[in-house]
Amino acid sequence: MCRFIASLKKFHGVFKIMEEGTSSLRFRLTPKAEKLYLDELRVRNEMEGLLVVKLRKLLMISMDKPILLENFAQLRTDLGLPLEFRDTIYQRYPQYFRVVQTEPDPALELTY
Repeated sequence: MCRFIASLKKFHGVFKIMEEGTSSLRFRLTPKAEKLYLDELRVRNEMEGLLVVKLRKLLMISMDKPILLENFAQLRTDLGLPLEFRDTIYQRYPQYFRVVQTEPDPALELTY
């Protein structure tokens, strides 16, 4: 636990550590770090619509066969997909995408 606290103290511009009693600590983001975090969330939300358009266009190119989810995982950073893309993007837009079971792995296809 001491290593963890020491690590947090190294980043005093990001984390603020507060003592609660003799043996309890709390930490939170500094106001500047919290603002950066909220800005990033806002930008991600704004970019999601463009990301959905990109994915739809990519899937239109391969209209006759779905694209393996593993391929999207490998291109995640190039496409701008979030880390948790399998649990967010596809499930939020069932009107555009569906996951289908293929051999050897699940794949993504457009819904019609």
